[in-house]
Amino acid sequence: MTALAYMGTGGHGCISVSANVAPKLCADLMEATLEGDFATGLAIQDKLIPLHAAIFLEPGVAGSKYALSLVGRIANEVRLPLVPVSTAVETAIRRAMVHAGILNA
Repeated sequence: MTALAYMGTGGHGCISVSANVAPKLCADLMEATLEGDFATGLAIQDKLIPLHAAIFLEPGVAGSKYALSLVGRIANEVRLPLVPVSTAVETAIRRAMVHAGILNA
């Protein structure tokens, strides 16, 4: 969630869990900000913020694994001591992915 601000103050990149789920959007955000196009960066960030938030509603990697399963990249499986995300978080992640344009409604 802080990538745009970081890039705006002279940063040169970002390590992002969300980039695994939305690689094109995250790459486009970096490209826009590196070119100084912060208006485009802000528009992209507005698409990504709900996804960033939803992925981390519950601890661990279960949120990103669930999101990746929705786009067919992996199975929605975690090993103990992790547990799958709750139904409420599944709903939040799915909505955020629709908002970002990664999934259709």
